[in-house]
Parts: sequence; structure tokens; C-alpha cells
Amino acid sequence: MLFSLIAGLALIIAVPDDDALTRSGISTKDLTKAAPDVAEYFEALEADRRGDQEEALASLREALEKAAKRAKEDGDVLTFLGDWEVLIQNAKPEQKALKSKYGRGFIVHTFSDPYDGRSVEVLISIPKEYAKATEEFYPAVIGLKPILGMSGKDLREKVTEIAEVMYADLLATHIVMVPIGETEGEGRKALPKEHEGFWLGDGLYGLLTSMRVLFEQVRYDRSRLFLDGWGEAGGEALQLATVAPAWFAGVINRGGGTGDDQLIVANLAGKPLLYVKGSDATGDEADLEGRLDGLTSLEVVEDDAEAMVPSENTRTAIVDWMGDRAHDLAPAELQYHLGDIRFQSNHWLKAMDINRRPTAMPNDADFPRMKATIDREENLVSIETTNVFEVYVFLSDDLIDLDREVVIDVNGEERLRKVFARDPRLMLDNVFLNNSGDLGLYSAEIRISDIDANLPEDG
Repeated sequence: MLFSLIAGLALIIAVPDDDALTRSGISTKDLTKAAPDVAEYFEALEADRRGDQEEALASLREALEKAAKRAKEDGDVLTFLGDWEVLIQNAKPEQKALKSKYGRGFIVHTFSDPYDGRSVEVLISIPKEYAKATEEFYPAVIGLKPILGMSGKDLREKVTEIAEVMYADLLATHIVMVPIGETEGEGRKALPKEHEGFWLGDGLYGLLTSMRVLFEQVRYDRSRLFLDGWGEAGGEALQLATVAPAWFAGVINRGGGTGDDQLIVANLAGKPLLYVKGSDATGDEADLEGRLDGLTSLEVVEDDAEAMVPSENTRTAIVDWMGDRAHDLAPAELQYHLGDIRFQSNHWLKAMDINRRPTAMPNDADFPRMKATIDREENLVSIETTNVFEVYVFLSDDLIDLDREVVIDVNGEERLRKVFARDPRLMLDNVFLNNSGDLGLYSAEIRISDIDANLPEDG
């Protein structure tokens, strides 16, 4: 595809019903049986085999209709996003390199991009009972390491050594993945190297390609993906969460910087933060809390130890903080300030054309931004923008009633009033190509262009 706590299995996930995607009465067994059709569609899409795509869609439609009939379920199967989440997660191909390593702690795994030939190494641990988790998927943690000044085998060994200490209490109940870096060399002689600078700079290719291991190869709970920055990378974790807020249920900063007035704190709204204040902490968590101004919760854990050798009490506090915390995959309200043109979306709203002054700061009134709400009773999508001239709106039945006429207002002006047709191809293509930017499940979309700048009166 393109990028486009030791406990039993029953304790893997406890997502609040209000945040869970809607499920039908179709059994997980029937959905899992239909998952190969999804995998075949993705394979045909990648190879641009149109006929095979249609055959896979027809087979999938038939399987779901039969399953719905057995479950005595009425209505369009595209209305049940929870079913599609099960389908798509279970359509991920089993990785031979990982299958025999479940429950064995951290292993080194290589992901190769079939298009440009580049490869990345990740450190990953997958719980022992992973193979049985075909409905209630494991939560996941992405650890961002700082620059360690190493390469090759020394880098692998050091990252493993640190991770085994930091995540000792999570390995039975969470998928944990740590990007190591791009590789140099061929075959078994390939060795990892560190990027220079920052994860969102020279390290961006390695980071996003590493994340494809989760996105494309491993089943995980999308509502419970946590970002964990080690040491100086803690500040980078905060920054990544501001440009891609839809990906993460929460962010851990282990003693790194807490940003300045260029950190777009508005994009952290509702995104729980945990600051681990070790003996080597460099951030000012009190200043960050002031800048957040109640947008989200910020909890602090103090530790006499250094960030990457946390005490048992700190490890326990992190496990407790994660708990059953989850974020809504279909939120009715969202906002997004566009500070990095490489990222342009938050959940179901994506900006396609913006204007940003080179010197603009996040708190400036003319800084490009979007704010949107959905009133399900009125079937109304209301969008407010500043310096955004074109948007894509992605829709699903967990957001709005697609059986009724949908109204979309932009800056107080009605721009659209129509009944949308649900499209399974659109949903699958979005997962594969990540057109929405959030890996979300959407069965309808619309582009709205020629939006006025809507500048403030003093702008």
C-alpha cells in the first residue's frame, strides 16, 4: 500500500461506546472471511488492474450481503464503519518475518518501499495473543528516539536496550514500535543509520515509512495509538501531534522541549499530554500548560531518573495514564491550523489551497485555519475558514445521516445541499491511498472551492 501491564486478552481494549465506530450484527467470523476480498482489491488497485478491482468489489458485496441476511441486518452495509474497520484491519497480509515472533519481545523488522527501493528498520514488539485479536485490536505505541550518535549494529543494540527498559510493562498488552532509521547496504548486509536533524526534517521519510508497518502490515486499534518521544525527541512528538492530530490518542514527552510560540497548541485540543519530568528534563511544562489554556489535559510525572531509564513508579504511571484512553475516530467537532504544508488535514476535513504569510505565527488572526462542526439532527456541516480557499469534506454515517439531504455551510454561506451515494470504492481507495490524510473510513466526499479568504476585519 501507499502512504499514501500483564493482563489477559480480555483487557486489551476498553473503548467507550460513544467513541467506537458503529457495528452491525454481522459476526466477526463472517467479516474475517470477507477480508481477503479487501486484500485482493488493494492488490488490484496497486497494480491498476481495473477488472480485478471490480471482481473483488463484487465478491465483497456478495459476501457482506449474505452475512447481513444471516444476521437479519437491514440497510446498507456501508453504514457500519465498525464492520469495515474489522474488515480492513484483518485484510492486512500476515508477515512471515513477524508471525513466529509474537510474544518474544522486541525484534528488528525491515520495511521496503516497493516504489523507490528504500528501506527502513524498526524495532517492534507484538503481544503473544496477537493472532487471536481479530475484533478487539491491540493498542499501539510509536516511540521516537533521540539522536544517539550511532549507526549499524551499535544503533540497533542501543535502541533495543533502551526500549526493553522503557516498555517492559506494556509488551503483553500493546504493540510497540520504534523507528530506527533508513538502511544502507543490500540484503543481510544492510545496516541502519540515523537521520540528521529532526524527525520532521531529514527524518520525515524514515518516520512516515516506518509508520507504514502499522498502517499496512499490523492490525492495531486506530483509536488507541500513542506517540512517545524520548528525551529531546519529546518536543518533536509534540510537534508531530500538532500537524497530524487525527492519528494519536495521546502524546508522551519524556523530558524534551515543550515548544515556544511557534508550536501550534490549538491543534492539540482534546489531545491528552503526559510530561515525564526526569532529572535531565529540558522543557518547561508550566509554560506549556499556560499556552494550552485549557485546550487539553496535561499531566506531569516527576522522576529522579533520566528520561530513558525511568523508575518503576514512572513506568506504572505511564501504563495507568494510557489506561483505556481512546480518541474518537469520527468527531463531530474539529479545528486545524495549517502550519506545515506537508500536512493539511484533521480527520474529515482537508485543506487543498491556502495562503500563509511567511512571517505568520499561529496566534495571528490571519493564520490559515479551519473549524468545523456537524449537527446530526439538522444534517448540517458548518465550516469556518481563514485563508483557506479549497477544502475536501469526507463523510460517513458515523458523522452524518447519508440517507438524508446533507447541507454544507462555509463561512455562513450555504455551499451544498444534496443526498450522497455511498461508495465502497471511495472508502477502500482512501484507506489505501490515504487521500483524507487520516487513514479514515469515508463513503462519500465533496470538494468545495472558491472560498473567500474570510480575513478578520483588522487583517
